[in-house]
Amino acid sequence: MNKKLRAASMLLLFTVLAGCNSFPTQEYNKAGNSRVHVIALAPVGLPDKPQSMTLNAVGNNFGLIGGIVEATRASNASGELVTELAVGNFEYKDYLPQRVVSNLQSAGFEVVALSGTRSSGESGKFLTNVPQAPGADAVLDIYANYLGYVAAGAKTDYRPAVHIEARLLDTKTQKVLFADQIYYNNFAPGSAKTAITIEPDPKWAFSNRKEMVSNPPDVTRGLREAIDAVSLQLVRQLK
Repeated sequence: MNKKLRAASMLLLFTVLAGCNSFPTQEYNKAGNSRVHVIALAPVGLPDKPQSMTLNAVGNNFGLIGGIVEATRASNASGELVTELAVGNFEYKDYLPQRVVSNLQSAGFEVVALSGTRSSGESGKFLTNVPQAPGADAVLDIYANYLGYVAAGAKTDYRPAVHIEARLLDTKTQKVLFADQIYYNNFAPGSAKTAITIEPDPKWAFSNRKEMVSNPPDVTRGLREAIDAVSLQLVRQLK
């Protein structure tokens, strides 16, 4: 199986693997952390390409061959989404961090966006080594485990979905001051029971991939609004 199909196969297994994970949440104590004024944003973990899949695809019921067929479809759908966002002039890798910074500033925090890049091995998990942030009171570590579109089944609409995991750490002690999951369109509520869930706006729904291909502006708007909602909800947890 080539790299694209392997990656797509892993994506199709997402909902199964997610059930094995347990996320330790930590509510932010604003009164107890009143000294936190300057937040450093670590490089955000984001998928290399936007994601697109059908959860309950028919092919998944037909063993390895069916899985490969669905993996190919998922890979093709992701490729189409890359093109749609390019036509819509939307770069989510820049937009999501920018929205987080802007919302933090609006909430009264001073923000420093740390330079550098996140290694590919840590794009889908928290950083093993939190970067140094001189002058900052805390470091915000964020990654997205899903960003793109998803359909529940072959005959259901594609809707935007953005799932992020976030934690805020004290720069001196490395103590976790806040940790939570914020999911726009939580398509796996059984395995992400504690996630802060945001229901998707029904106006951004596409009956099939053909409709998405023919309407890049709305595909882009839907994903942009999903990112807006997630970043705003994240900052609300720290206010």
